[in-house]
Amino acid sequence: MSLTPVPDLAQLLADPARVAALPPAEARDLLLRLAPLVEDLRLRALHAGVQHGRPVAVEPDRLLGVKEVAARLGRSPDYIYRRRWPFEVKGDGRGRRFSAQGLDRYLRSRQGR
Repeated sequence: MSLTPVPDLAQLLADPARVAALPPAEARDLLLRLAPLVEDLRLRALHAGVQHGRPVAVEPDRLLGVKEVAARLGRSPDYIYRRRWPFEVKGDGRGRRFSAQGLDRYLRSRQGR
């Protein structure tokens, strides 16, 4: 039985077909090490206006009202009014408003809790 060297990430990126040669334990280890980076890389690419190496339009943030936030969080509007939220936008003069992108980040940060 010959020992075949396990390809590193650079080799896998250069030749994705080599993934098939990874032992399952190595594949799991690599996946667990990469998983936290995937979302950060995606957000960075969107923030920079580049996705898959091509320029893309960066989606502008949208302001949400209390009812929309309550629906997204599965809570009552009264619950939203009683608290301060990290994604609240101050000073638009039209009552309490919230960043849609900020709410998305907030929800992602609480997944798995």
